[in-house]
Amino acid sequence: MIAGSHVTEGCNGVNTKDIKGLPAVSAADGEKIGQVERAYLHLEERRVVGFAIGTGAHLFSTESSRMVDTSEIQAIGHDLLTLPDATSAQGQETTTRYGELIDLEDLTRRQIYTEGGTLVGGVASAEFDPHSYAWTSIEAGPGHFKKHTTIPVDQIVTVGPEFVIVRNDVSTGDAAPVPSLEEKPASGPAHRPDELDIRMSTIG
Repeated sequence: MIAGSHVTEGCNGVNTKDIKGLPAVSAADGEKIGQVERAYLHLEERRVVGFAIGTGAHLFSTESSRMVDTSEIQAIGHDLLTLPDATSAQGQETTTRYGELIDLEDLTRRQIYTEGGTLVGGVASAEFDPHSYAWTSIEAGPGHFKKHTTIPVDQIVTVGPEFVIVRNDVSTGDAAPVPSLEEKPASGPAHRPDELDIRMSTIG
């Protein structure tokens, strides 16, 4: 577990569908700091490095968001993200490594194929572990499978700018179906770091 971080009781995986707009609150005084706008993923390390917290522009500041590293988060759950206080988080790692990261939600703009060329479906969402912030899985929308299906990260071979390549055994039904998932309308274009060169990254 990352030092100083814990997860809200009862929270298992955190999904991209859960974090958009998640309130960020100071544990010191209960004041709302902002809301989660983006989660930044390092593909090769398979982990979420940090978040962009929307704070809104103020009279004496033109900044509308701030970076927060996962190591600076006190707790994260399906309903709330807490920081120790309103000022301690600096987001140094996320800012420094900005060019190496992608918006986790940006994965949902990709199609999933097996190594053998079978279309599995589109990426409907991605999930990470709230303890370690390790990227754990993607969710495949209906395509080869009739239902939404969870594909563990260890079955992903390559992630490119348009396609995700997974192992051939995914198409044989080894991936886990996602029960009772409500369909949500597709959102608009994903935000991601400016001029980010998303190279083909092999997941070892």
